[in-house]
Amino acid sequence: RYAKDNIPQLEKRIQSNENKLAGIRARPEHQIKPGEAEKVEDAIIKDKQSIVNQHARGIFIKECIRDELMYFQQSQYHVSRLHQDWSHERVKYAELQADNWRALSEELEGMPIGE
Repeated sequence: RYAKDNIPQLEKRIQSNENKLAGIRARPEHQIKPGEAEKVEDAIIKDKQSIVNQHARGIFIKECIRDELMYFQQSQYHVSRLHQDWSHERVKYAELQADNWRALSEELEGMPIGE
C-alpha cells in the first residue's frame, strides 16, 4: 500500500467521484439515497488527503536520502583525515627514531674502542 505513489490513480478517482457527485446533485431530491452525496464527498476528501500525504512522504524520503549522503560524505572525510593524520604521525615518529639512532651512533663513534 505504501510502497509506491499512486497519485495519478487517485487523481482519476477524484475526477470520477466529482463527476459522480455532480450527477447526484443534478438528480431530483427524491431519487437521491440518504447519505449518498456525503459518502462520495468523504471519498473525495480522503483521496485528496492521501495525495497530500504522499507528496509529503516523497519530500521526506528525498530529504532523508540527502541527509544520508551528507553523513556518508562527512564520514568519508573524517576517515580520510584520520588516515592522513596517522600517516603524518608515523612519518614524524620514524624521523625521530632515525634521529635517535644517529645520535646514538655519533655517541658510540666517540667512545674508546679499547684496543
